[in-house]
Amino acid sequence: MRSVYTLVSVLLATSLLGGCVSTFDLQGHRGARGLMPENTLPAFAKALEIGVTTLELDTNITKDGIVVLSHDSVLNPDLTGLPDGKWLEVPVNKGP
Repeated sequence: MRSVYTLVSVLLATSLLGGCVSTFDLQGHRGARGLMPENTLPAFAKALEIGVTTLELDTNITKDGIVVLSHDSVLNPDLTGLPDGKWLEVPVNKGP
C-alpha cells in the first residue's frame, strides 16, 4: 500500500509542477502508452522523461480492497498477463 501512496504523491507533485512550468499540457495517457507497458511505473517514468506534464491514469478497487491501475472495467485476455506468466483465458469483470 505504501507504493500506492508514493505513486500518488509523485503524480500529484508532477501535475502541480507541470502546470507551473508550461502553458501546454502534454498528457501521458496511461503513462507512455506504446513505448512502455501501460499503467506501470516504467511507463510513467518514460512519459516524464520525454516531457509529459500530466500523467493520466484510471484506478479501480478489487473485490479484496486493493487499489489497482487499470483502464477497463473488464480484464481483456489479449492484454492481461497472470503472475505465473500465462495469459488470462476469458474476460473477467473486475467488479464495481
